Amino acid sequence: MTLTEQPYSLTFKPNLILGPTKQLIVSKESIQLNRIGKSNEQAIHFDKNDIVSYRFGIKWITGYMFTIGREYQLFIKDNTDRTIKINLKSFYGFKKKELTQRYSKIIESVWKNYFAKIANDYLKQLSDGEMITICGVRITDKEVTIETNNPLNKKSISIPWEHVGTKDYHTYYAIFSTENPTDINRGYYYKDEWNVGVLYSVMETLKNHLTEPD
Repeated sequence: MTLTEQPYSLTFKPNLILGPTKQLIVSKESIQLNRIGKSNEQAIHFDKNDIVSYRFGIKWITGYMFTIGREYQLFIKDNTDRTIKINLKSFYGFKKKELTQRYSKIIESVWKNYFAKIANDYLKQLSDGEMITICGVRITDKEVTIETNNPLNKKSISIPWEHVGTKDYHTYYAIFSTENPTDINRGYYYKDEWNVGVLYSVMETLKNHLTEPD
């Protein structure tokens, strides 16, 4: 059985020790976050067709002079701007390996059940000759248009596909011109910007398809 064929359920405390116990249920029809021991009014439920964006990443928890822990974060938004927040905290490395595994499983399940389809829908629009926009990046089958990072001289620049370069880092995804990567580039941060994961999937699929030799 794959993740898309059966629900993924996880009962957890955000920091494994303190706070309310929560239950996350991810299925191909919906996502739901419950607070255990509370009434059904405490549950947050999104139908699959209402889910539009997500962002995710690790926030470092700092003490007086140094880092004391990490918080694994995932935000999912629906088409009415409601947001589900899933967070897992580890202090001083306590159960860090377990939390990392749980977090990876959640991200994988959310991607397979919801956002893989959103990425495929974008690719279908492109194949129908439409322009698409993800994270402010305008994409056609001829070029990619980004807004440069330079805070003193922000401008939109179109890059033909044959000169599009990309690189995936742990915290962000970069798009740049292979002709002038120093001046024409932009980073998109998984934790801070919505649907960078979708942008990555669409861009890498297109780059492999549009720039491959005939």
